[in-house]
Amino acid sequence: MRGSKESAGKKAGPMGRKIGNAHLKWAFSEAVCLMMRELPQASAYVERQEKKHGKGNR
Repeated sequence: MRGSKESAGKKAGPMGRKIGNAHLKWAFSEAVCLMMRELPQASAYVERQEKKHGKGNR
């Protein structure tokens, strides 16, 4: 069965589903964009994190 997990005879629900609310994801990403534009401290924080951990995906 594709997309399910089974161990010791017990079945877990389908795997690989989307997690979270799409509207909240959109709202938080908009808030972050506005914060990055308006607050120099936010940009400095992101630059420190990128220097420490690499750029990653945005």
